[in-house]
Amino acid sequence: HITWLCVTLIAVLLFLYCNEMWNQLDGLTGLLSQKSYINRTMNLRAEDKMLIVLDVDDFKQINDTYGHSTGDQVLQEIARRLQECIRSNDYAFRIGGDEFALIICSAYDKAFCCHMAERIQIALTEPIKLAGKTLRVGVSCGCAAFPEDSSEAEKVRAIADQRMYEEKEKHHREDPMHS
Repeated sequence: HITWLCVTLIAVLLFLYCNEMWNQLDGLTGLLSQKSYINRTMNLRAEDKMLIVLDVDDFKQINDTYGHSTGDQVLQEIARRLQECIRSNDYAFRIGGDEFALIICSAYDKAFCCHMAERIQIALTEPIKLAGKTLRVGVSCGCAAFPEDSSEAEKVRAIADQRMYEEKEKHHREDPMHS
């Protein structure tokens, strides 16, 4: 009886562990989830140096024009491209419908931040080919450095968000369709 009790206990613990791991992932994209993002930013580590937030420009238009299934495929392709842009020690999250965040773990400087943001923009603005359609997707991003004091994480997110919204506004001004 003790053997079966131990086996049952191990099975329950394994189930709880696997369930918690699945809750850390976004079901559509396979990236880390918003819950993981919140946990990570609440418990920053010394290696967390930079936050990049991204938002797909006019994503509603993609869903309205091509359908939600195509919109889901676009999000999956964006997630795949984000994974290709970052290193194995960095983190990619889907934090909302068409919103993503990256936590970059490396020595921070402004040039590196600009380089990462540019690299991501280039990767994400390459046309997406889906079932005979070629879609061009615009992405706005903003980045900010995490200070040594981890209590400032919310302030860093606000700065990155503000920079992303400024870029989004700039894209709208440059696009004659929005004038």
